[in-house]
Amino acid sequence: MSELSVDTLSGSSGVVVTIKTGHTLTLVEDLDAGTAKLTNVGEPTASSDAATKNYVDTQLLTLDTLGELTNVTITSVADNEVLAYDSTSSEWINQTASEAGLATSGDLSSHTSDTSNPHSVTAAQTGATTTANKITDFTAPTSDLDMNSNKITSVSDPTLAQDAATKNYVDTQVASKDALSELSGTSDDITEGTTNLFLTNERIDDRFNDLFQAGTALTGTYDDASNTYTLNVDSLTNANIDAAAAIDQSKLNLSITNSEVNASAAIDATKIHDGSVTNAEFGYIGGLTSDAQTQLDAKLALAGGTLSGNVAFGDNEASGVVLKDYAETDVAVSSSSGVVAIDLANGNTGSLTLTENVTDIDFTNVPTDGVSSFTLKITQDASSAYTVAINAVTVNGGGDVTAKTAGGGGFTMSSTLSGEDIVSFLFFDAGTPYLNALQDFS
Repeated sequence: MSELSVDTLSGSSGVVVTIKTGHTLTLVEDLDAGTAKLTNVGEPTASSDAATKNYVDTQLLTLDTLGELTNVTITSVADNEVLAYDSTSSEWINQTASEAGLATSGDLSSHTSDTSNPHSVTAAQTGATTTANKITDFTAPTSDLDMNSNKITSVSDPTLAQDAATKNYVDTQVASKDALSELSGTSDDITEGTTNLFLTNERIDDRFNDLFQAGTALTGTYDDASNTYTLNVDSLTNANIDAAAAIDQSKLNLSITNSEVNASAAIDATKIHDGSVTNAEFGYIGGLTSDAQTQLDAKLALAGGTLSGNVAFGDNEASGVVLKDYAETDVAVSSSSGVVAIDLANGNTGSLTLTENVTDIDFTNVPTDGVSSFTLKITQDASSAYTVAINAVTVNGGGDVTAKTAGGGGFTMSSTLSGEDIVSFLFFDAGTPYLNALQDFS
């Protein structure tokens, strides 16, 4: 490549320097255009290419609105919105003044809870007039003032009727009128309406009378002079007080003398109990000397009855003697066991026809307190030759004992006996029986 070194180029119509294809013009120092333009410049491609006016204008048009900025998001734009920074998205977004936390001339309510950006407002700015720390004229506001649970402090006590009252002023005024004696006037100064009427003696009298049910024949009279109320019962009849009224004696407090309750009082028996008592029946109780039920319990019916417990006789008053209405009871002998069962609860006599040898006599329900007896008739067939062991006796489930006889222990009735024999057993407090008789009716 040829190298051209030129110090000065001059000419009457200018000098044109043409760089042919394949050759490069390299500046070795700054080029001073001398207020002239570089014209017919191609659109730049490399980052170090000279920019044309067209390239610059085109690029500016792509970023000539807020919405085209890389860290700005504009959506649904409306009047009076502002651009606010959103730390969540790290972008600038469009918001209303309220959304952005800004106060407007028409609405300051959004700042009532904004403690991070408080506003100091003077009384004058709210349209109020202050005199000696008092708000004396507060006419400017057009809506309620919400104190958000805060206080208005350092307020002076009021002097004018429309001054704001302090706690001290209110407490002092209330304390001066907290007793009846400090109140002025009387109840007569109050205009009475149609309800919640004042209590007067006459009204109490009327109200008390109204409380009596219709048809009860009760009336009352209030005496204003003595402040007493008299209940009139003169009009009461039997129809007003009957058995169905169930008036308990404990509800009555009457001072009745003997002279007021006698034959001349003419108290009819039908007024007693349920009305079915006759005068003759009422007279039956005239001879009682103590509680009627107690006397009845102490008597046995004339037609007979059942006595329970012990009956005392003379020296036996402590334990008594047991009396029973025994009837004769037939006693059968088991054909397999040879045991005769005798229940003294069924009576104190019985008969036994032998069908086998008797090895034991079992007495039950023998009274444990007192003296009792049992008489047994035994029928013996001489041809059968059965025996009866009187020396094997059981009393009330105890072990076998030998009955006592005049000659010592018990005995066995011989098989040689025939016909009918009678044996009597005598018990003392359910102990071992005594054989007090043995009769042979052969």
